[in-house]
Amino acid sequence: MHIEPGYVSAAKVIAANAGAVGVFVWGCKEQISEFLKEPLTLLKTLLAAGFFSIFMQSFHLSVGPSELHFIGAMAMYLTLGFTPVLLGFAIGLLFQALAFDPQDMYHLGVNSLSLMLPLISVHYLGGKQLFDKDLTKRLSFARY
Repeated sequence: MHIEPGYVSAAKVIAANAGAVGVFVWGCKEQISEFLKEPLTLLKTLLAAGFFSIFMQSFHLSVGPSELHFIGAMAMYLTLGFTPVLLGFAIGLLFQALAFDPQDMYHLGVNSLSLMLPLISVHYLGGKQLFDKDLTKRLSFARY
């Protein structure tokens, strides 16, 4: 997490924290419905949180969301799916704050939203089609 204290106003931090909680609760609702269909969803979420924490902490830069965040996020999204990565971001950032940078707990909502909102945009603007069950019918080696 890379936001210097005092850089974001308190009102924006409060709004971001409320927004992040809302997105996380919405993601948990999605997680429950996915978990009933696919029990490995919880494991995928924990893998996403662990991978994100380890990967981002090992390549820690003193700037905001960099291309490294988005490259890592896209790879996780394509391999683990939308909901596990969405919740994995928040859990991973919470772990990073607790384990490495406790002073960054203040900006947890801002950091979470800076990763969650682009993921939601990518998913609903085009990525959702990648996870469609009919994808195997559209793309097949036997067909070409």
